[in-house]
Amino acid sequence: MLGFLLCSLLGSIVFNYQPFLKVALPDMLLCTKFWLCIYTGRAVINNLNIRRYAGNLYFHIRIVTWFYFLLSIINLATGIFPFFDYRYGLGSNSLFYSHPTVLAGCCSLLMVMLFAIRPYIKGWAFYFALLSVTMFTTLRTKAIADTLVFILVYYLIKKKKQKFTLKSLLPLVPAVALIGWSQVEFYFIRLGEKSARAQLLIKSIQIARDHFPLGAGFGTYGSHYSAIYYSPLYYKYGLSAIYGLSEKMYSFICDSFWPMILGQAGFFGMVFYCLALVKLLQRLKRIRDKNLDLFISAMAAMSYLLIDSAASTAFAHPLSMPFALWLGILTAEAGRTDM
Repeated sequence: MLGFLLCSLLGSIVFNYQPFLKVALPDMLLCTKFWLCIYTGRAVINNLNIRRYAGNLYFHIRIVTWFYFLLSIINLATGIFPFFDYRYGLGSNSLFYSHPTVLAGCCSLLMVMLFAIRPYIKGWAFYFALLSVTMFTTLRTKAIADTLVFILVYYLIKKKKQKFTLKSLLPLVPAVALIGWSQVEFYFIRLGEKSARAQLLIKSIQIARDHFPLGAGFGTYGSHYSAIYYSPLYYKYGLSAIYGLSEKMYSFICDSFWPMILGQAGFFGMVFYCLALVKLLQRLKRIRDKNLDLFISAMAAMSYLLIDSAASTAFAHPLSMPFALWLGILTAEAGRTDM
């Protein structure tokens, strides 16, 4: 992470696209808060004994699950909450949240927690199913992919006793490809040059090449601060004329995570960030030796974040904070001697 920060910080200083204190520094905090929350969860909430408090956790998870599920069914029938958009002839459910992805993310967090407390409760699969149905009502491809991956992670680790590796995910590739093809076809083929998501990816490669070996710096591309303090790069690379990427309507600027990392930190910064994630996965694998269910929960959380990174700012998004806190709690719990 220090290598990643160095690349973006030097880019901010060298190219000076955005004010450092007003834009670059706050954006740097956004890019690092996920990692800070992991340490916060481990250091501050390290006295949470999951076995002891499983009943309390389950009680609250059930209440929220029923609340989401019943309200979603009622909303589909009555439309008391406006649908975010329409897909497959159906309204996309977001309830009182700003986007269906937020609802799906909250359901995913509850699923991840269910995996951790599963040995100490009864009926967890029923509530997992209710959360899955709620996620499907969002009509988001990511929500469907998350549920499938969660089931696969549980099956491979708990039932088949396999290690969580890239090879173990191969059976899911055809299913995920089939589900995701509609999105790829829509954003990268049908929309073409008009697609904000496709253009953000294409231009990020060009930006990284033009600013080699550094990136353009924090707050310059694909991030929240690059939108509200509109970055000059969007004009420079012809993105300001694309729907959703303009100065007055920038709702699609934060639609992708990896283009943000590549554009702001460059090729080396991207490599450093990927290495940080690999290191995190290696640390989480240590949980397996202490508690298999906590390991499943940790891998499910990481699966959600990695899937989400394809279509949002993921590790810099507010939704990643509770996942990071939970990962910190799991690592602390795995280190306890009284498990």
